[in-house]
Amino acid sequence: MLPRSGIGFLLGLSLALSATSINAASMEANLVHDSVDFPSTIRFAPDGRMFMLETFTGRVMVYADSLADTASVWATLPVYSNGERGLLGMAFHPQFPDSPFVYLFHTNPSPLENRMVRMRDSSGVGVDYTILVGGLSAFSSTHQGGRIAFGPDRMLYFSLGDQLGPYASQDLSVPYGKIQRVTTTGRPAPGNPFGPSSPAVTLGNRNDFGLCFDPLTGQGYFTENGPDCDDELNFLQFAANYGWGENYVCGSPPAGTKLPMWSATPTVAPTGICMYRGELLPYDGSLFFGTYNAHSVYRAIVDPAHPDVAISVQPFLAFADPVLDVIEGLDQRLWVATSTQIWRFGPPPPPTSVGPDPIALHWGVAPNPFRSRIALVASGGADLRRIEIFDLTGRRVRRFEGPFHDALWWDGSDANGRSLPAGVFLVRAESATGVAVRRVIRLGA
Repeated sequence: MLPRSGIGFLLGLSLALSATSINAASMEANLVHDSVDFPSTIRFAPDGRMFMLETFTGRVMVYADSLADTASVWATLPVYSNGERGLLGMAFHPQFPDSPFVYLFHTNPSPLENRMVRMRDSSGVGVDYTILVGGLSAFSSTHQGGRIAFGPDRMLYFSLGDQLGPYASQDLSVPYGKIQRVTTTGRPAPGNPFGPSSPAVTLGNRNDFGLCFDPLTGQGYFTENGPDCDDELNFLQFAANYGWGENYVCGSPPAGTKLPMWSATPTVAPTGICMYRGELLPYDGSLFFGTYNAHSVYRAIVDPAHPDVAISVQPFLAFADPVLDVIEGLDQRLWVATSTQIWRFGPPPPPTSVGPDPIALHWGVAPNPFRSRIALVASGGADLRRIEIFDLTGRRVRRFEGPFHDALWWDGSDANGRSLPAGVFLVRAESATGVAVRRVIRLGA
């Protein structure tokens, strides 16, 4: 990845859909936010807010909802913003907002070091800055890594670049050039493959700017920036050696190392990555990742029977600026952050009526909180065509297909009839005019 000074701030977008894509006429890319300041990461909270990290200012910005006109400052972290250093990664606690913690990776200016930190969301702002993992070298201006994601095991994974020291990637006595796995308090996680005191789960990494987990299968994936060759898409496997180190030869991975799912020469500088599992777009099971040099989003079709095999990897969307991040939104569209803008890709939004949206005015849930059951559709709710229920990890636990003519009751069970634990759930209702989300609380028996 290049520093901000190497970017030409151009405008415009063109669709470059692969041959396997649907007709571009049925999809559209919408510019949602313009003149943003180098957003390394965008993430959606379960309550609908969109968080955005400004790499070089250290500001964590938040939109009350993803389409809000303006953002407010959630927190400002001290950053040393030379080169690839700055505010680089973010993840919500798996039980957010019940556990209202946000995890961030940034380059602190004094002392100059990379840190994994935790903050608490309180009345819409970040408080209680706490260092979980500190003292990480930021001596090099490049190769920081800094991407964060929670795995299905509810452990925190983050990437560390080699700090321009290829030897470090093969040295288990230092943390650099590896993917780390720690608890929510920053300690090496139980079950790590290199011993109880080591936070590392991989080695032989060079500089990973993308890290994600499949919300359906739990499999992990990451992108890798090569030198002047061999950019990679990789499957995350414990104890795997991905080959980077001293005397690396382009196009010749060392024997015994984990081969990439895909590699590219000349380099495109892959960045943020996500696995799409929505139903709005016909890309279930596809990985999408950004590219800094190619100014594009790529689509990788993953073999369902072999999750470490990519059947095809092709450019999917082309932009005028470098792409920094891509993620599936709560609306099941693809959201893309370039160095200056945020875009949304998907089918055109449904037509809206003049005045307040009827679904927002008339749809309610009661009683809330509830113990045994809750009414999700009031009488005369025929306008609602679908209702979905999600837990706070974003996993859909129940779905009801309409249209609905009478009250629909939910008894707190999942699609298999299993009773779900007490807690907070998000109920999403869809009508011809839009989507509304309600937060409901299920009490213990």
